[in-house]
Amino acid sequence: MSGDIIESKNIVVFVKLSETLSMRKAGEDLHLTPSAISHSLKCLEIDLDCKLFDRSSRSMALTDAGRRFLPDAKRILEVMRVARERTNSPDHWQRGQLKIGAGPSACQYILPAVIREFQESFPKVSLKIDTIDGNEAEEKIKNNELDLALVNHRPASTSLEFVEIGEDELCFIVNPLHRWATSAFYGISDLHSERLIYSDAEGYYHDRISEYFRPHNLNLRPFIEVGHEEIIKHFVRLNLGIGIIAPWIASSEIEERLLVSVAFGTTVPKRQWGIIYSKNKELTFPEHLFLGSASYICKNLMQKNP
Repeated sequence: MSGDIIESKNIVVFVKLSETLSMRKAGEDLHLTPSAISHSLKCLEIDLDCKLFDRSSRSMALTDAGRRFLPDAKRILEVMRVARERTNSPDHWQRGQLKIGAGPSACQYILPAVIREFQESFPKVSLKIDTIDGNEAEEKIKNNELDLALVNHRPASTSLEFVEIGEDELCFIVNPLHRWATSAFYGISDLHSERLIYSDAEGYYHDRISEYFRPHNLNLRPFIEVGHEEIIKHFVRLNLGIGIIAPWIASSEIEERLLVSVAFGTTVPKRQWGIIYSKNKELTFPEHLFLGSASYICKNLMQKNP
């Protein structure tokens, strides 16, 4: 990236181009010349360090990176729109308290960067962080005890809004001395003799893993059940068993060869991360900004698959 700030006009151009897929038409809609449109797009691609459109003389289409960035770009523009509407009464959202629910992993890996950005914009808004699991977070949102909650699965309740902010895949992690580190994971049958370490043996995390292995008639019970990925990584480094986590959580240890990641196979258990809130709730400007920051940071973190 060329800097920390992305020009808002370049985001406007990008969103318009995603709608029109035409430099000429986007220029007409925004009252800019095609060369100005092209220049804005080039600046944005330099800022993001990626190509957003595949372009030829006759057509253009979003790249994979462009499709990933589009929801964030639209959300940024929505936050700016809300900001303009509320500039006449800034005290409405510059003070007060924002109550957030999140699990231990989100509190350790995601929230610190989100909170840092949030406090720069709203130094007078206090934050109350409630460390709870997803099911408890849903109940507290319904009871108006929380404003927002960061969860790793889509809730079943129709009374809650779910805004996806990222998706990750699970993998095995093993000690470098484990046989899988130097050979291969041959198949499901290999797991019968292994000691598994993962968290939340009675909750959603366990359900996703069990669902993955159910067609293979493999009934998994963890050898060690712990509530936090840091402990899973520590136990695997002690060679106490095989961990199941998302690789981005152990990216530094994997890069340093303190741990080795092993893929599940052709299909992989996935988790959807998102922000939930009541469907009856109209988000405030600070809440919009918190959601946008969480989305940007979460997606960047989860792309770190070593």
